[in-house]
Amino acid sequence: MASMPESLESSLPVPSVQELAIQRPDMVPLRYMRDDVGDITTVASDPNLRVPLIDVAKLVNTETQEKELQKLHLACKDWGVFQLVNHGVCDESLKNMRKQVERFLCFLLKRKRDGHRSQEVLKAMAKHL
Repeated sequence: MASMPESLESSLPVPSVQELAIQRPDMVPLRYMRDDVGDITTVASDPNLRVPLIDVAKLVNTETQEKELQKLHLACKDWGVFQLVNHGVCDESLKNMRKQVERFLCFLLKRKRDGHRSQEVLKAMAKHL
């Protein structure tokens, strides 16, 4: 029988997504690349940055809803992220949301860098939600 790790609170020492974004590497590190895209439609402003594309207009259309729901399900299950289009949210609201998310992620990264354990960071995150 395989032995269990002593602590489940740690993970492999890899750079966080926030740290990678700050470094602005020319290419996405191979450990984060996927080549098993399958039937998910993707869109890319940069060929190295591909994520599943979900169309809200197709989600509310009864003729295309089932197929788009399947794409959404697979995007959530297999990728954990997707790009939403035709959602009707204005650019100003999107810019404001992006600024708020960046502030929140910077806060979490600072807490992590200051030596707070994962559990403490999660508790701090819950207070901000």
